[in-house]
Amino acid sequence: MQFIWTDGNNEDFHRFYIETENYYSSLVGGLANRKGFVPYNISESITDVLIAYIDDKAVACGGLKKYSDTDVEIKRVWVDPAFRGKHIASEMMDLIEKRAAEMGYKRTVLQTREIMTDAVGLYQKRGYEKIKNYPPYDKLDGAVCFAKNLNKGITEYEIVNATENDRKEILALYRMQHGREFCPWDEDYPSDETIDFDLSRDALFVLKSDGIIKAAVSIEEDEDVEKLTCWDENLNPSGELARLAVHPEEQNKGLARIMLKFGMEELKRRGFKGIHFLVNKLNVKAIRSYEVFGFNVVGECHMFEQDFFCYEKSF
Repeated sequence: MQFIWTDGNNEDFHRFYIETENYYSSLVGGLANRKGFVPYNISESITDVLIAYIDDKAVACGGLKKYSDTDVEIKRVWVDPAFRGKHIASEMMDLIEKRAAEMGYKRTVLQTREIMTDAVGLYQKRGYEKIKNYPPYDKLDGAVCFAKNLNKGITEYEIVNATENDRKEILALYRMQHGREFCPWDEDYPSDETIDFDLSRDALFVLKSDGIIKAAVSIEEDEDVEKLTCWDENLNPSGELARLAVHPEEQNKGLARIMLKFGMEELKRRGFKGIHFLVNKLNVKAIRSYEVFGFNVVGECHMFEQDFFCYEKSF
């Protein structure tokens, strides 16, 4: 079985969308009895869609749709009746929840109906708890809502300026990133000299939990990046964040998003009008995270032997 991420415009997903619409309508005696739900389930509005394939045949789907800065809604979890009983829905939910965590969301939320006992059972087995119906389902009869907390890791932490005493631990954190997908770092970078540069400018920040560094990020100064012509002159001065690193054991817990948010707040506090940075074109995981914050792709470039998208956002 193969799983592929796409979006709500995918043809296979659109076919599943029609099948699910017909099925849901049949449960309540026709479309007229659920017309209030339809506007909130348009397939094209579901930005992240996962489709399962067996022998090139689409057999299941599920999706994610942003609900708030902290919550993402799971939509259209559906398995072709001919392929049920093979635990496909559970595998899809594993990947969907992982994706949501990677995007920095704290909770997944969803809406279904009590009469859909198989779906309700699946969600409850996965740790979903029934919650008060969230809008717009708070005004729609027959809806029932569930939620699951994705942040099972660090709950208490502090983000502080790094000091000389943190050097060894920071360098070890950088070394842990070597070999990770899309990470161009090596034994020569980031280095002790890089840390010297950041510490001299009070530009290196670390997230600590129980006194242990779990993540780090720096405010960058790079003349070559600054000289790119794609940046909006109206946002000058604009800052840059770099060297974002998360401990491998703390991946997929939203720490990268926490550090990005802190970094942007720090840049704003220092008087910058906006933020810009480069993202490897193939780093889908990072791109999804930045989309949550509303960054715009304003150009492309080739630097450091890599192809990048140029991201920018005003404060």
